[in-house]
Amino acid sequence: MVVQCQARHQTGQAISIAPVIAGNLDYIRIDFLVTDNCLYAGEIVVYPGAGYGTTTNPAFAGEIERLWRLDQSAFLRRRHKGVVRLYADTLRARYRSGIANDQAGA
Repeated sequence: MVVQCQARHQTGQAISIAPVIAGNLDYIRIDFLVTDNCLYAGEIVVYPGAGYGTTTNPAFAGEIERLWRLDQSAFLRRRHKGVVRLYADTLRARYRSGIANDQAGA
């Protein structure tokens, strides 16, 4: 019973800490490592599947694409400088031209 209580407490800690680590990123996965006394942030990734992820369920992939709006991403809402600004401006222009998320890489 004590282990379950500690696990619940650490789960609550992870849930409260994760948004602080994520900041205003649109997507981030944080894996936590749990010991008897501590909670550690483990692997932190900004792309699922190292950006090469695939899904076997097209309906699930379609729902993710529908819900994640590139034009509303934290990256495009932020002001940038230098080369990153050029990239962000180009990405915004490409999005505004009507190219959907799934066609942006083509």
